[in-house]
Amino acid sequence: LVLKSHPISGDVKEGMEVVSVPHVTQLLGARRMSDLDANIRALYNASVSTATNGDGIGDAIAPTDTSTRPTLTQTSLDGGEPKNDDYDRIAVSLSLHSSKKPLTFLPEELVGLSYSKAKLWAHLSGGGTEEGEEVYGDYPVAIPLPGYANSDAGLESVIEAAGVNCNEGLVYNRGICALVGAQKISMNANSNGQPKPNKLLQCVGGELERLGKLAKLQEKPMEGEHTQALIMLVGYTAGIGMESYVVQLTPNTNQKGDSSPHTPAIAGYKTLASYCYRDANPLDNLEDAIEHLMETVQTLLPGRGVCAVLTYGTLGEQKAAALELLSILKATAGDQNGSLLDPNTKVTP
Repeated sequence: LVLKSHPISGDVKEGMEVVSVPHVTQLLGARRMSDLDANIRALYNASVSTATNGDGIGDAIAPTDTSTRPTLTQTSLDGGEPKNDDYDRIAVSLSLHSSKKPLTFLPEELVGLSYSKAKLWAHLSGGGTEEGEEVYGDYPVAIPLPGYANSDAGLESVIEAAGVNCNEGLVYNRGICALVGAQKISMNANSNGQPKPNKLLQCVGGELERLGKLAKLQEKPMEGEHTQALIMLVGYTAGIGMESYVVQLTPNTNQKGDSSPHTPAIAGYKTLASYCYRDANPLDNLEDAIEHLMETVQTLLPGRGVCAVLTYGTLGEQKAAALELLSILKATAGDQNGSLLDPNTKVTP
């Protein structure tokens, strides 16, 4: 059993059952069929249940073909009949052999297999051997959770899938994870053999310097919201959902004002606005997301704007989001209502 399109799954060999990762992760936290998003139901040619008691439970959802692709079924945590309560769960039923009964897994169990592979990969990378699961099986797992999946039930399911040594303290906002990671990226060397400056850090450093000079000019304190840069984060997963944020960056007070290409370290992050949603075509509503974010920013910090937009996801998703953002910036150039981005805003995949 492997999870499709996962870098640590390895090559798919004959006889392996393949489960699509987006399908399984979308099921985390779902209690009954009526909880499923329309784009997931569409993948299985299904609709919200019309059960006679109106509880939204209904029968199993079969895939659109008769291969060994998984079937969705309704169950409860104890394996019994669903009772329309918090113990109800959506399960994945796999027919591995025509003469055998299907195997039924909770989505948490399938995602847990992926976490186990990640733990083994980390263990082997550190010089360990495949023997001794009791060693790497207890490794803690840090999880970047997208905003559109950040519900109470979803968070509970993610932690359960990760197993021991995982709690709320190891589940992070995926956008913030992308921002932290972007600061660590080593750029390709230039013709002189020196690493190129990180464009994102250059942009943020320039904004921090500008805000610091403005505070001095206006005789304001050198610490406070008026000296903190704002950045927009935009990420999506194709066929699943979009997440976007405006984040306030607190500079390292020991280095603030440094205008070097390496830029001062960022000491803290504060999310001012967020707009996250599930959608089979996430980029279709990107302009609405930008308007929502910037309207919120203008309410909290009138006259302020973001200095850069960071896109994240797979390489293809990063580039697609960046192109869509550039198209929006070009189309709204000269907009005077303050709700959209400055046309000169830096967009960085």
